[in-house]
Amino acid sequence: MDGITALKAATAWRLNLVMLSLMLPRVSGPGACRRLRGEQDARVRLPVVMLTALGGESDRVAGLESGADGYVTRPFSSRKLALRVRAVLRRAGPAGPAATPRPVRSGRLEAGLAARRARSDGRELEPEANQS
Repeated sequence: MDGITALKAATAWRLNLVMLSLMLPRVSGPGACRRLRGEQDARVRLPVVMLTALGGESDRVAGLESGADGYVTRPFSSRKLALRVRAVLRRAGPAGPAATPRPVRSGRLEAGLAARRARSDGRELEPEANQS
């Protein structure tokens, strides 16, 4: 997915959270985040987490200054990502009764945020025993 497609999806769908890569084509993750922040109703702020291999201080600062609520560097365990997402959603507050989370699907991966479960090819993924 590129930054333009991510922006269209974030504004067209009722989402609870957006994950962006710092290095998206067409519009970078920070660029997409800035645009998203500029287009949003200030009363309803969609949480954004940056996922990237770039872990330097200047990269983190760029991601967070663009309006991201969290920053996770690769490699990361699925448990670490789930904990970061949970923390960001907790800080964002309740989504409200109209925003019942449905499973998120991307290719062969499905994540049920409400149930805190993930599946790949229909098989449930277990948290990694070795956490970083």
